[in-house]
Amino acid sequence: MPQLLSLLVKDRPLTRAEWIKLVEDRLWTIKPHLDIFTLREIGDLRLLASPTGTLKDDNPKVVGDSRGLKFQGIFESQCTKYEPTGDDSGVLKFWGVSRSGEWVLVRVILTLGERTDPKYNVRLQKAEVVEIQKVSLYDLLIQMGTTPLSVWDSLGVAIQSWESDRKRIFEIAQDMATLVRVGERLYHALPHESGG
Repeated sequence: MPQLLSLLVKDRPLTRAEWIKLVEDRLWTIKPHLDIFTLREIGDLRLLASPTGTLKDDNPKVVGDSRGLKFQGIFESQCTKYEPTGDDSGVLKFWGVSRSGEWVLVRVILTLGERTDPKYNVRLQKAEVVEIQKVSLYDLLIQMGTTPLSVWDSLGVAIQSWESDRKRIFEIAQDMATLVRVGERLYHALPHESGG
């Protein structure tokens, strides 16, 4: 069990520095296991600015990582920060943790695209460039304007999601194995001809 959980047993609110220690501790707990869990590719993310598809549907240029849209990690794309740059364009920012356990800040540069929303008959924004930048936790918190508690919670959600996915997969495998065992018992109970 991570040593810093004792910080949560206090009779006072935690300081920002203590929360940052807890976030780093949670990442330290996750990091050795990132290679065994299924992580999302950045290209598969659906962003509010592009409601009809994924990032890979827009085929943007990717800067900052050679894996491009195949870059994998834990992405907090639900808590995004949008900064308009004028003329229906802007920059959408969100944070993540790479498969190697590094903090990343993702900036998606959006412009007005050719696709239209059929419901509202308006042109949709298109991701032109995706910038992936390795950052420190401190820089991530400042640039995203978020709190260590929010990041700590998001990492916890990722862990709980892995647990529920594994339980679901285990239950499916268990059901299949039960069918196999029943089938084998029934087969072995059948009369067999020699050489069959």
